[in-house]
Amino acid sequence: MRPLVLLCATTTGYQLRMFDEAAARLGLELRLASDRCGMLDDPWRDHAIPVRYHDLDSSLDALEQNLGRSRVSGVLAVGDRPTVLAARAARAFGARWHPPEAAEISRHKVHLRERLAAAGLPVPWFRVLSPEETEPTRLSPPYPCVVKPVILSASRGVIRADDPNELDEAVARLRRILSGPDVRLLRDPDADVILVEGFVAGQEHAVEGLLADGRLHTLAIFDKPDPLDGPFFEETIYVTPSRLPSPTQDDIIATAAQGASALGLREGPVHAELRIPPCGGAVVLEIAARSARRSSPRASAPPRA
Repeated sequence: MRPLVLLCATTTGYQLRMFDEAAARLGLELRLASDRCGMLDDPWRDHAIPVRYHDLDSSLDALEQNLGRSRVSGVLAVGDRPTVLAARAARAFGARWHPPEAAEISRHKVHLRERLAAAGLPVPWFRVLSPEETEPTRLSPPYPCVVKPVILSASRGVIRADDPNELDEAVARLRRILSGPDVRLLRDPDADVILVEGFVAGQEHAVEGLLADGRLHTLAIFDKPDPLDGPFFEETIYVTPSRLPSPTQDDIIATAAQGASALGLREGPVHAELRIPPCGGAVVLEIAARSARRSSPRASAPPRA
């Protein structure tokens, strides 16, 4: 009997075909759990298990009913929301993965920054804007600053503001995004919460790695050559191998490893986003209990002189 791996993903996710192909090459059986309609009879003919990421208890019950407890050898997750269910499934099935508590912290931008700051790691200053606050400028932030949703990912809704008027406009724009039907369908209790944080000047980089028994094994450092200075932060190109000097790469890896440890991440993929300000020293922006969200990073060697 082939080892069984559970993949938790969303209906709007990608990379699933690549996971199928990789599983076939490795001789694994891959089962998909997805937040699709549970009333239709396998409409995509992929034998996916319908789950609801806003209802973890019933979703875990559905996984156990479909898979049993003894067959699952490992779990995977694509995207931020599926990481928590994947972590709970791994615990239930006895597979090695991140603790559910750590996965939950990593996908919540406020909790993430609170934990990293408490551990003494360099993070931007941050303040929370609740749905009841109608005048963002009362926060009196230093400028420039960045507003971002607590629960969304892939830089959606992330906007830079350079003065009070731009802050008001950015918050109003983000609230329109958060009031959209696609966000409401997530049924996340923090969907209305907005984070205001300091803008960190400098080049942005990403670390892709695997944690084994809490130790980070780096797979790649990605440079982001396009300037990500705002007002929006759409990412276009990842480049590897990194052109950073070795000491800077070492600093990025060490900071990412310390951040993952501070969050309690232990086993499985980790994706970190950091910036190197002009004064030096890596500043943590994000650490996620998952692999990179990009479907096919553009990798290239540094050009020859």
